[in-house]
Amino acid sequence: MLQVIQDKVIMMKEKRTHRSKGQSRVLAILGSLVGPSAAVLLETGHIDIFAEQYLLNLWVVVALAIGGASLGIYAIVRGALVLGITNLVLNTSVVALYGFLAAFFGLGGSR
Repeated sequence: MLQVIQDKVIMMKEKRTHRSKGQSRVLAILGSLVGPSAAVLLETGHIDIFAEQYLLNLWVVVALAIGGASLGIYAIVRGALVLGITNLVLNTSVVALYGFLAAFFGLGGSR
């Protein structure tokens, strides 16, 4: 009787792991598009959340890229290693570039 219960628990864990890996793949794919697409929209002038305040729009892009990178970390933890690493590479480059620009100009730097 105990062996039957243990087998059912193992089967349930395997089923849950398979389902969560699929969900993490979808999240990793969507998350890998967040940072780069926000950067492209900012550069083309389509992100204008704060009118005439470019610095605040830079911080929005940085926050979106950090959110996308966190989805990559979630995917790595859940087992989608390649998609998670790809997600991190794409989003951390956006965070590095636009984070530097936002911090530089936020602290009073000029061209």
